[in-house]
Amino acid sequence: ASAPGRDDASTFKRVRGSIAWSVFEAGPLAVLPRTWPPELLTSLAAALRDEDEGVRSAAAGALAVIGSPAVSAPAAEALKALSFDVIYALRSRDVRTREAVARAAGAIFTPPAGASVPVSIGDALIAALNDTEPSVRARAADALGWVREARAEQALRDRFAFFREGPEAETALHSLARMASPASAGVFRRALTSRESAHRLIAAEGLGRLRDRTALPAVSAMAERERERSVLVATAFAFYLLGERSNLQRLVEALLVPDVAGQARAYLTELGAAAAPELHPWLQQNDPALRKAVVEVLGLSGHAASEAVLQQVARGDTDRAVGEAARQALLRLRALPQGARTR
Repeated sequence: ASAPGRDDASTFKRVRGSIAWSVFEAGPLAVLPRTWPPELLTSLAAALRDEDEGVRSAAAGALAVIGSPAVSAPAAEALKALSFDVIYALRSRDVRTREAVARAAGAIFTPPAGASVPVSIGDALIAALNDTEPSVRARAADALGWVREARAEQALRDRFAFFREGPEAETALHSLARMASPASAGVFRRALTSRESAHRLIAAEGLGRLRDRTALPAVSAMAERERERSVLVATAFAFYLLGERSNLQRLVEALLVPDVAGQARAYLTELGAAAAPELHPWLQQNDPALRKAVVEVLGLSGHAASEAVLQQVARGDTDRAVGEAARQALLRLRALPQGARTR
């Protein structure tokens, strides 16, 4: 099978002359992983100090893509050097620069399992929680969740309690759900009954990640009265993490529903190697769109034993797009042995 042609490719939107942030928003499937020359990271980091705001923002977006562990694995020395420029740019006088750099920091410094964020980056993002601009505070709060900075948990709980609704409340809750600390369990349980659908969705995620089965009755009660599709997909994710593994089917089926497909892919990717073997039977389904979506998830799973089944798909699938997706998934699986989380 040959690679898909130009008609199958996505077009990225330019924002102030750059496609960097559009590529970032498209997620790790937009870029094949590779080892980037250290000089490239150094040059982009230097561009965070450029006189032009557009250049600084584009550089931050490019760093968010190529410096992310979902695309590459920058050396510890490179990340340490990069942290100086990121911290400097977080103090820029320009609001857009601070927004862009806070957003990029969450992607670049997302730590692998068992690791922690550099203390200096955690300090800088915690300081940014007190920025004069709400948009910067929201980006910083979101980034703190991605880097799982435990020292910020109480501040984020206080922030959520203070704002209650709106972007700052939502980003604070989302960050707490990514950290999934038992100390936030009460916050999540209360948020299950929120009138804000985003809060109910995030609360389900957080309770699932806690893996405390005593939360099952509360999540079940919410799911029974829920009508928002995105929230129901979140409850399927939570139920799976809480031991109700049949909910994997609901997540896989959601991969074909346009308005929740990205959400379902993010959940399945987060489940990673633990759920990967359960996804293999779905590669026998008749629908090539479903096979392609499952192949993409397996490529980001970090499940080394999935390589054999992906090789079979790459060699033998009757649909050229599925075969090409399997070849790309093999590249990702080999380059990202710990898997990746999607946004």
